[in-house]
Amino acid sequence: MSPSPTPRPVLLVVGRYFTTLSQKRYRTPLCVLFPSNIIATACFVLAQHMVDGALSPSLDARISATPPSSSLPTPPSNQPPDPDPSRIAIDHFGLTKEDLESVAGTLHFFK
Repeated sequence: MSPSPTPRPVLLVVGRYFTTLSQKRYRTPLCVLFPSNIIATACFVLAQHMVDGALSPSLDARISATPPSSSLPTPPSNQPPDPDPSRIAIDHFGLTKEDLESVAGTLHFFK
């Protein structure tokens, strides 16, 4: 049985935070320093982190090159692994290790 999709109200709140963060980037030199997909990923990751709260994965864990594992390795199964919701933007854009370093640099502008 697959997990239920993210509840719609949570997506709306993430969307509101994302919109606010992405509009604030115009007050910084981000649009000159980084491509739009890097900025969008950083805004989305930060918005998710804000909505998930203090007990959510850290920003470093969210933008690591390999997804963090919360359990020991399990034997392979016939089912594909469930996507990690905290890495949705990273998986969507297919970011490289260098891109993830740029996302980390972008996040420093929002602190």
